[in-house]
Amino acid sequence: MATKILCCGNGTSAANAQHFAASMINRFETERPGLPAIALNTDNVVLTAIANDRLHDEIYAKQVRALGHAGDVLL
Repeated sequence: MATKILCCGNGTSAANAQHFAASMINRFETERPGLPAIALNTDNVVLTAIANDRLHDEIYAKQVRALGHAGDVLL
């Protein structure tokens, strides 16, 4: 079983990733314990720091390498 879900997206998909992570942490349709989920597109400081180094193609990959662990799921 996954230990956490890392979500990401660009444009409208970024909003979907954020909504999905919020639903996993809070609830979805019924009361239940929260599930660990992180939307990688929400931290503007991290996003712009990586992009500032001209690493636009690495914006999510760097975060996954830093935050992800074996057994995690990337959505």
